[in-house]
Amino acid sequence: MFLSDVPAERTGWASCVGDPATGRIYSLGTNGLLQCLDGETGREIWSHSMQEEFGGISVYGGRTNFPTIFDTCCWPAS
Repeated sequence: MFLSDVPAERTGWASCVGDPATGRIYSLGTNGLLQCLDGETGREIWSHSMQEEFGGISVYGGRTNFPTIFDTCCWPAS
């Protein structure tokens, strides 16, 4: 968990969305980790720390926005 005001009991929260066209699942956790997972295997395809890479902030309460699928093109694997 990165610098955050999220209460300890909420650090496991994440907002997830699935893309039926690709079978991928996108998740944004309270820790600011944005992930792309293979929906069948659960294998991580890529992940990015929104705080470390983009200056994202966390908010008190542990709420996150759902990732929005804009295009089927994914970030390159990290």
